[in-house]
Amino acid sequence: MAIKTIDILPTAQAAEGYDFSVSVAVVIDVLRATSVITNALSNGASAVAPVLSPEEGFALADKLGRYGVVLGGERNADVIPGYDLGNSPQDYAPGAVAGKTVVITTTNGTVALRASSSAKSVIAASMLNYKAAAIKAVRMAVELSAESVVFVCSGNYGALTLEDCFCAAVMADVAADLCPSAAFASDMAVAIHDLARGRSADDVSFISRSAHYGRLIAKGYSADVDFCLRHPDSLDTVPVMCADGLIRLAK
Repeated sequence: MAIKTIDILPTAQAAEGYDFSVSVAVVIDVLRATSVITNALSNGASAVAPVLSPEEGFALADKLGRYGVVLGGERNADVIPGYDLGNSPQDYAPGAVAGKTVVITTTNGTVALRASSSAKSVIAASMLNYKAAAIKAVRMAVELSAESVVFVCSGNYGALTLEDCFCAAVMADVAADLCPSAAFASDMAVAIHDLARGRSADDVSFISRSAHYGRLIAKGYSADVDFCLRHPDSLDTVPVMCADGLIRLAK
């Protein structure tokens, strides 16, 4: 397997205007959107539809048929009024999502997914599936004759977050091991990749220094944080965006 470059973008906003034409994009929002997407598909959701606003979510649910849709997401980290679920990944259990389309809108993760949609392929990744997703990204890049794998950190309101950058760093490590000749495409990629140096993937003590981590804990979402961070590489689910804009399990 061979790709030419590995890049890392620090925020969803950095993805806007980025040239993804020769890349496979891997979108990361550890706390919590891509953890939700991964867990929902692992638990039998038929697809996930990322949208940019609550209003767009309501409209899509009406179009698809409300019975077969679960509306999920957050604003200010909390459940959106009128939505079925918030942004807590453990709520996306089989009984809630099996056989249904999850329509999701979040402050950062769905923005990053939309901003990366011009890539040759888009994968959603979190600490839960980081290894499987990184391996799949490299394999898809080779299959699609893409030159680069780009890890897109969602960040938080335009600022980078330690948890997303750390996930990107450990995934870039996997990609670099598979493609030792690949160069890091930017100083940002080199700097973020160095976050993984000497640290294991379950180094929660490092990630706990994240401001977003602290904000979620303060709002009472400690169970979510624990779910997202304490079981790295526990799922082999790889969510991939399809031509119709829906995210499904990779084949």
